[in-house]
Amino acid sequence: VPWRSTVTDLLFAGGVDTFFALLEKAEKIGIIERKGAFYRYDGRNFRGKSELRDYFSEDPSGLDEFLGKVK
Repeated sequence: VPWRSTVTDLLFAGGVDTFFALLEKAEKIGIIERKGAFYRYDGRNFRGKSELRDYFSEDPSGLDEFLGKVK
């Protein structure tokens, strides 16, 4: 079907960022709470999506746990 549009997050020198799509899914199913620009996961508060992504990049075991809950 012509004339469809999409919104995708791109990372400089990193390509398409799939984490933000998973973050939105986690928010919809209640794994992550969002209030304005703030996110809450596992008792911790994060300011913005980027801070939450940075947290998971520093904690691979936490990322595995998160991905298990989302998928």
